[in-house]
Amino acid sequence: MLHINPVGFPEIDLALRKTDLVIEQVAMNQDVRHVRVLIVRIFLSFCAVLTKAVTKRKIQNERMKEFLLLKPLIFGEILILKCCKMGENG
Repeated sequence: MLHINPVGFPEIDLALRKTDLVIEQVAMNQDVRHVRVLIVRIFLSFCAVLTKAVTKRKIQNERMKEFLLLKPLIFGEILILKCCKMGENG
């Protein structure tokens, strides 16, 4: 039996940094706002505004705050991360 638990973005970032990898780019496979049901779209928009406000107020680490406010993290179904070794460019 295989079981996969969702992992928070800060935990993913920490695990990658422990292996000398840094996140270079964040993308998503699908934007969850493209649902057909209007009430769900309204709810997602409200949640996004609330999430952004709380993140701006509570997160002290500027690098993490910048990542957490990216649209793929807020609206992405599946995240796609591009990483590189620490100290490498591009």
